[in-house]
Amino acid sequence: MVEQDIIRQMNEPSSANFNDGEAETNWFLLFFDQGPMSAEEVIAAFDTSLNAVTLVIFLTASMSSALLATVVPILYIMRLDPKKILM
Repeated sequence: MVEQDIIRQMNEPSSANFNDGEAETNWFLLFFDQGPMSAEEVIAAFDTSLNAVTLVIFLTASMSSALLATVVPILYIMRLDPKKILM
């Protein structure tokens, strides 16, 4: 399915062109073009594997963000001196 979408998109004219009145310029291709790529090269460039390293990175990032989202409000509340808030 992904392969068919990539091939279809490669055959369609680009919709990301900017028209300045005189000529159309695809700015992305102007600055980042590395030459023509075949559909096989594009498909080979996608790495959709899920291995242990990817899982550890994902787990570390998600746990870090959850810990940060918990610790920051706790520190803020503790700085406010809860005894003064309740009185």
